[in-house]
Amino acid sequence: MGLAFMCQRELRVFPKGWVHPVDGTYITGGVRHVGLSDRDILQYVEPEDDYEYTEDDLMPAVDGLSEEETEIAAYETVSEGTPISPPFPNTPEGRFELVKWCEANASVFGTNHKADGETWAGILFGNGCAMIEDGRVVVMSSNTA
Repeated sequence: MGLAFMCQRELRVFPKGWVHPVDGTYITGGVRHVGLSDRDILQYVEPEDDYEYTEDDLMPAVDGLSEEETEIAAYETVSEGTPISPPFPNTPEGRFELVKWCEANASVFGTNHKADGETWAGILFGNGCAMIEDGRVVVMSSNTA
């Protein structure tokens, strides 16, 4: 039996060379990024909703761009979304490097829940969420949840 968590990490694609906006630093000295929602959020907005999204609230559009014209990064989605990894080329090699980077440097949730590369690949490129099972982080496919 495992303890499941919400999927709080995801892959985002953006134009090559785009830099996620920053609005300051934390007291610890870390960079504080502006939270940006994935553009998919727009499909869930109803006319009666109180909030109206603007381009400043959203990740940049990648419609019409080839993979060579885009980059990828891992994002946390506890807030609207901020990067937890540096950008990588949107290529098979770049995807592999992103998974390796996350395995070595990122937490699946909170600050101390590390995962192996297979779990990160499932979270970022598969259809799964992270859960703790027998004291380790594993990926739980949403198809079996």
